[in-house]
Amino acid sequence: MFVFFFFLFFFFFFVFFFFFFYFFFFFFFFFLFLSSNRFSFLSLVIFFLRLLILPFRILERSPASLHPS
Repeated sequence: MFVFFFFLFFFFFFVFFFFFFYFFFFFFFFFLFLSSNRFSFLSLVIFFLRLLILPFRILERSPASLHPS
């Protein structure tokens, strides 16, 4: 049972990691080439950094984190 949850965890972890960072770097460089001045590029960097932190903020506010087993 432990091995099953172990592989299930790593499966979802690597799928999430691959797709999230694939789209993150794709849109990051896409907007990097689209942005013309430094201010818009900096605002896009801050926007993507907030998107990067968002899943961890959702996880820490989830009810499962309030009741550790």
